[in-house]
Amino acid sequence: MKSFKRPLFSFLLPSSLDDDLELVEGLLEEETDAAVPLPSKHGTSTSAVASRLAGLIKRFTAALLPHPIARRVAPHLYAPPRIHATSYLDGLRGIAAFIVILHHYTNLVTPYLAYYNVDATETRPSSILQLPFIRVIYSGRPMVHIFFVISGFVLSKKPLRLARTRNYGDLHTTLASSIFRRGLRLFLPAAASTFIVLLLIRVGWSRQQPIDGGFFAELWEWTGVLFRITQGWRWDIMQEFRYDMHTWTLPVEMSMSMLLFVTITGLSRCESSTRLALMVALMLYCFLSSHWAAVEFLGGAFIAEVDLIEEDKGSESPSCLGSTGPEEHASDQVAPDSTSTSSTVPKTPRWAGVALAVFWSSQLIAALFLCGWPNKDVEQAPGLAWLAEHSPDPYYSWGLDGALMDWRATPWYIIASLQIVFACQQLRPLQRFLSTEPIQYLASISFALYLMHGPLFDSLGNRVMDPIWDFAGVPGGRAGVREETASAWQLFFVWMAGANNATYPHTQLQHKASEPSSTPSFRNGNTRFRRHVQFNATVRKRHKRSYTNQSLADRPQQFDNLATAPVASLTGVGDYSGVDFNAFSVLGDQLTGGVASQSPPNRIVTDSQQQATNGTPTVTPVAPYVYVELEDCYYPERIISQTSAMGSLAAPPTFPLPTTIPTDDKELAKLAPFTVSLPNGFLPLSLPPTTLPPSFSALSSLLARMPIRTAAGDPGLLATFKLGETLLRELPDLTNEVDKVKDDLRTVGGLYRDYCFLASAYLLEPCHERHVKGEGYGLGRQRLPAVLARPLARVAEISGFKPFMEYAGSYALFNYRLQDPALGMEYGNLRLIRAFEHGLDQSSSEAGFVLVHVDMVQNSGLLVQGAVNALSACGDGNRKAFNAGLESLVEAMVKVNGVMDGMWKKSKPNDYNSFRTFIFGITKQSMFPHGVVYEGVSEEPMSFRGESGANDSMIPLCDNLLEIKMPETPLTDILSDFRSYRPGNHRQFLQWVKDRAQDVGIRVYAMMDRQSAVLYLHALNQVRDFRWRHWCFTREYILKKTTHPTATGGSPIVLWLPNQLFSVYDQMMEVDCANGGLPECGDIMNLVRSQRKTLEKEVDRYCSERSG
Repeated sequence: MKSFKRPLFSFLLPSSLDDDLELVEGLLEEETDAAVPLPSKHGTSTSAVASRLAGLIKRFTAALLPHPIARRVAPHLYAPPRIHATSYLDGLRGIAAFIVILHHYTNLVTPYLAYYNVDATETRPSSILQLPFIRVIYSGRPMVHIFFVISGFVLSKKPLRLARTRNYGDLHTTLASSIFRRGLRLFLPAAASTFIVLLLIRVGWSRQQPIDGGFFAELWEWTGVLFRITQGWRWDIMQEFRYDMHTWTLPVEMSMSMLLFVTITGLSRCESSTRLALMVALMLYCFLSSHWAAVEFLGGAFIAEVDLIEEDKGSESPSCLGSTGPEEHASDQVAPDSTSTSSTVPKTPRWAGVALAVFWSSQLIAALFLCGWPNKDVEQAPGLAWLAEHSPDPYYSWGLDGALMDWRATPWYIIASLQIVFACQQLRPLQRFLSTEPIQYLASISFALYLMHGPLFDSLGNRVMDPIWDFAGVPGGRAGVREETASAWQLFFVWMAGANNATYPHTQLQHKASEPSSTPSFRNGNTRFRRHVQFNATVRKRHKRSYTNQSLADRPQQFDNLATAPVASLTGVGDYSGVDFNAFSVLGDQLTGGVASQSPPNRIVTDSQQQATNGTPTVTPVAPYVYVELEDCYYPERIISQTSAMGSLAAPPTFPLPTTIPTDDKELAKLAPFTVSLPNGFLPLSLPPTTLPPSFSALSSLLARMPIRTAAGDPGLLATFKLGETLLRELPDLTNEVDKVKDDLRTVGGLYRDYCFLASAYLLEPCHERHVKGEGYGLGRQRLPAVLARPLARVAEISGFKPFMEYAGSYALFNYRLQDPALGMEYGNLRLIRAFEHGLDQSSSEAGFVLVHVDMVQNSGLLVQGAVNALSACGDGNRKAFNAGLESLVEAMVKVNGVMDGMWKKSKPNDYNSFRTFIFGITKQSMFPHGVVYEGVSEEPMSFRGESGANDSMIPLCDNLLEIKMPETPLTDILSDFRSYRPGNHRQFLQWVKDRAQDVGIRVYAMMDRQSAVLYLHALNQVRDFRWRHWCFTREYILKKTTHPTATGGSPIVLWLPNQLFSVYDQMMEVDCANGGLPECGDIMNLVRSQRKTLEKEVDRYCSERSG
């Protein structure tokens, strides 16, 4: 007879934290209390065979049961679980793994639980599950941090014990063994679990789409993913891997384990006190270096060292207040080192034990409070809001960049995870609870649960959740949508019932037996995954509400660019005779199987008919599109004629783009500096001039002395408020000198930049003086003297700019130099030419503000190349080249957004207003209520918008290429006005891109192929990411620092950016819905929906605050 030690298949996954546990244990072990009877020479009796078969069935059935149940059903088959000194940590890990599963389940089935929900104006549902401490049961993010602290503890305890006994030979052997086995123990189970996902994908049981090219292509992709999973060189960077995104923790575990082993080796010959002190120093260093996982692994080692010190003292922990925990095996006991105290120490007084028990209990309670950090709107959670506001950098900055995860919680999660593990190490009653059999069962399968819950959720999906929603009496739609109409108690029931099944709903659409057989279906490429189209005239509340700028019914122009051919003639009520359903295309998903011969769908409704109350569809010939509802997903769709050749226009790009930059200075001088080129993109063709001709020495002298702090470190003219009088006294009218250099366009560009700096400083100097004194801006100077106005107007005329400071030609893109030309455009090699704030100090916030923009735009060459290639390929109908063009565009924008993220460190929010005063424009600013008179140019006041990053050309290029439709609002008019402030060649190129994209129908062409649709959505997502970051900067740098109602460019500070962001959100949601939900972009769309709600709330909040 054999006895089972673990459930079936658990041999694939390591389940103990003990570093000495072998990776693979046998499923069966010999039992000594029974023997299998041997067959006699006359054969085996029927009863013996039946008995043996029954025994096998019983053992197999028992193996499928959870261990605690199986041990009671068949106690003779199972040995009791082995309890050792650190079993409580196994138990803690098991609970943490289970909470992670509940976390992933909760985020999708009831995402409202991500909020704390204390805002009285909030309209979303609420639940007792959202309260502090209770919400810990589905707060999975801090559990990952607990994993890492536990790993640090268990991986280091034995090596540290050997180091304390000076047993360096065994220490080397132990570390060598751990290093050798660590990768196998982490990655072999992951290889098995991800391969199972691969199989699920190939048979159509997964929401992930298969790789084109068949099984072997998928297998090759899997090997590549597995290779990337094993790469721990990126330290604690979160990566999302195909097949199972939850494997992101494995490379972190690997890299941090190696760091831990190196650290133990390096500190092994130190005394315990020294080792502890150095560990604390290393933890602080790693924390300041942004490597949070390293802090947790080292923190686990620190706790292990403390645990060993207490063991060596031989006394019960003063916080026990009860019997000690499980005895450690004799083989694990070693003699203490020479620095340890005697084992015969006085017993700790009971009062001290009570005090320490209270202390560690309070630590545990505080940690559990921190673990309840909501995923959304932490600003409304009492206590946690203050912590979020005071999170140290860089975590605070990361938490403001629009990422799905709020990084501001990370430092507090580090503290909470250390508190919890330390409390478990100190509190014996807690250890006993964590060592109970049910908890130990969770521990034994925790790694298996962690690796397999994602594939399990993915394959089952809403097959389980839909019946639960129906049983709860919540009608209609997929799970995750029904919550809007459910009561609090219905939501609580659904959460509990669904959690019991450990599944969550996905956007995957299912077959329904009740659907008529005539309902058309379509396929995605070579997958067996089918969806069913249901036509419904009802506009669901969720999608109506999603359009903030205008109601859906008021936006008939929303998708005017979607089609390239008019709808076939549609006349009469309910008359479908003119509709060719064979030609019906859902963004690349083709209808299959005799659709035209079948009955028409339930109804087709034009946009103009959405307000009809009788439900009778009227299809009119003027509507260029119809709306179709896919399950509960409402989206527009074009009926495209089969004779319309999408992407068949063959006209090549006609815009001249330099492919190389002239090296001769004379040739460069003849070219407009801001000529769009493939090498430089939207940066100037050559470096801006840093010096002016000698005839402009007076201008150069004033600019050198102008900043608040000069390059020499002295207070400048703006600091002493003497720029105005000095300028009038020293600066001559140099307009005639401008005409002498008018053919040298590079020099003229430098003059335009410098006159803009001086003019802005002169006009806004009085505002700066009042701002420094803590007063309002007041009025600026209302007249620009002729010595400034005339030459500025002349250089602006030659350069093609407005006669006022703007983004490209003056403040940003023509205002940088290289410290060392040999180092090129590395950020650390960039320096300012002119500045208002602290001279040319590269570390100043003004330098960071400007140079980050330069650093972003240096990636625009790839962006331009990708856009041009996509347009050309779309015109030629070359799908592969088109996708490659979109990939290049996405790659460029990823780089741009990555650089943009550095703004938080390089330009501090608290410093922004020290130089912002000088980059205000004239238009819509209270400082210039009637404009500014340019003396010697015109006595009529003139008004110009100020410097703004909105004048950059990269995002307008994406808008025009991707045909992002902006609403017809005054805010969009401001956007159009901004775009007139760009260099002339930029404006021409952007207009060409817009016209060309409309000519070839780039949006529709992208939607006709699934891979193109995914790339198109990724491109939109990068535009969203850029604009969201811009909003975050506006919120943190301006809205929280000043009440001035307008931005530097004269736009409404609260409403203007959301106007563009909501348009991008709308377009992304429409594209995703029109595809029935793109599983490849599920995380992106979750972020979009969440971020949209956050933006709506923030806009309402700031509008309310500023109108009150």
